Amino acid sequence: MAVRKFTDDQLLAALAETRSTAALAKKFDVSPRAVVTRMRKLNVPPAKHAKAAQGLPTRAEIERSIGRISTTITDGRAVIFSDAHFQPDCISTANRALLKLLPELRPSVVVCNGDAFDGSAVSRHSPMFGDKPHTPAAELRACQERLTEIAELSKGALRIWTLGNHDIRLHTYLATSAPALADMPGLDLRTLFPEWKFCWSLRVNDDTVIKHRYRGGMYAPANNVRGALGMSFVTGHLHSLKVMPISAYSDRCAYGVDTGMLAEPEWSAFNYREDSPADWRSGFVVMTWRGGRLLWPEVVNVVGEGVVEFRGELIQI
Repeated sequence: MAVRKFTDDQLLAALAETRSTAALAKKFDVSPRAVVTRMRKLNVPPAKHAKAAQGLPTRAEIERSIGRISTTITDGRAVIFSDAHFQPDCISTANRALLKLLPELRPSVVVCNGDAFDGSAVSRHSPMFGDKPHTPAAELRACQERLTEIAELSKGALRIWTLGNHDIRLHTYLATSAPALADMPGLDLRTLFPEWKFCWSLRVNDDTVIKHRYRGGMYAPANNVRGALGMSFVTGHLHSLKVMPISAYSDRCAYGVDTGMLAEPEWSAFNYREDSPADWRSGFVVMTWRGGRLLWPEVVNVVGEGVVEFRGELIQI
């Protein structure tokens, strides 16, 4: 396995001095292409946009301004959904199940674990045959409608939005293509969704991390726990909806959790799959703490149109 010659933090620190890919490549003894690839991963405008992007917040500055939120749950629940990719005039079965179950579950925390906004029209991926991506404005209106419904059914709960890579597509697009508009309040998710608190990660009880993405691959949930030195770790991004318990030398195991997708895999927004099979599952996750101890996470899984399974029951939605 190839070893990275420089970390994301080292690149972010170097970017404070220069955005010249040639200079950065020389500094880290890598190819300019390796630098550009990493800059894209970090959503940093390349050198040719450096002048236009002058004055815009860097990824490091955004992280500091949004950062991490911590909370404590002694006896209560968190409902966590991710990858809703909300589309106009389209509500998934998992979304309807969430609205149905929220009043019954009465969670103390509700987490939108990234990628509520899709942003296909401002993606670097080209449209597929016949695709007509929704405009960002139409998608944002759909996000507002769906997330307002969720907020109204979870009054009294702490509502957290851990940002995903799709959520920041609009900011990245503006920073590179229309930097003069990038700081308009009306285009800032934090202004558009005041009922939600934004962060990169949520820490619960100092032993559970919730964030949109970390490791990749089918064993990501388990590897996330190992990478976090035994903390339970909850991510979305991979759309696979599963729980992987990891034992250690203690009386408690940690859980690696993938929160699946609130969207439906067949939506046109995912035509880039080219009709290939994908280990994707629609649903969301319920996590319960008793006496500060995290119990086995529960999965709400869509088994068909208008039907989910939860706690050994098939529920009509």
